[in-house]
Amino acid sequence: MTSVVILDDDQETIDNLSTYLKMHDIETLGTATDGSFGLELYEKHNPDYIITDYNMPKRDGLFVIDSVKKLYPECKIIVLSGFASPEIKLQSIASEGVTVLEKPVNNEELLAALS
Repeated sequence: MTSVVILDDDQETIDNLSTYLKMHDIETLGTATDGSFGLELYEKHNPDYIITDYNMPKRDGLFVIDSVKKLYPECKIIVLSGFASPEIKLQSIASEGVTVLEKPVNNEELLAALS
């Protein structure tokens, strides 16, 4: 079974994603509303993917990418962004194993990114 951790400052988004993913046999192992917990959650749960919002207070999605990829370059990360500008995509894609999806998330695109 595929597993994820979800980082988003909007709890409703976390809940909706978790519910949808569960319906498709994808297990949510942990969640947080701040990107500063990204590395901690990855180390604790060792999920197949991290799904992270790009724009969060305190620590954003790029912080998650940088902190996790330095120690675990094999980690796959999906970045969700309400304003997926070309700069965000370029910054994120600079790391191998990173996918950027625009909000609102297209469920089919999310499932494709998780396969």
